[in-house]
Amino acid sequence: MESLSLYVHVVLCPTSISFYKHGASKASTVSFLISTPQTGIDSIFVTYSMLGLPMAIIRPKVAFITGLFGGLVTKKVDPEKAETIINNNDNGDEMPKGFFPRIKEMFRYSFIEFLQDISTWLIIGLLIAALISVLVPDDFFCRQNP
Repeated sequence: MESLSLYVHVVLCPTSISFYKHGASKASTVSFLISTPQTGIDSIFVTYSMLGLPMAIIRPKVAFITGLFGGLVTKKVDPEKAETIINNNDNGDEMPKGFFPRIKEMFRYSFIEFLQDISTWLIIGLLIAALISVLVPDDFFCRQNP
């Protein structure tokens, strides 16, 4: 159990620190830290296998509620002063101000810059997957284990 909690902290802490450094509030960071481990697909499948479908359906809803509650408590206990935070992204460009320019920047990064960064490895992975599906017969694993 300790190794599991260490794994969750190792994965989530750098992400949440990055969110906080790039302008997320403490409350939203705490909400992320509370709800993310509960909403993973692996966590939901384990819940389904051990407790059944009704609990697997309820689990993400409870994660949302506990994350919201944790964020609200954090906001109440440690209120932050509202300030405009302008961070620099990795290119040294200034982040746009306002809601719609940030949404536009989010989509530009998601569909242009990010895809350019991963496209080579994505194509290599697809080619390897296609090669495996062509070379390995459909009943390969059925023949190995009678």
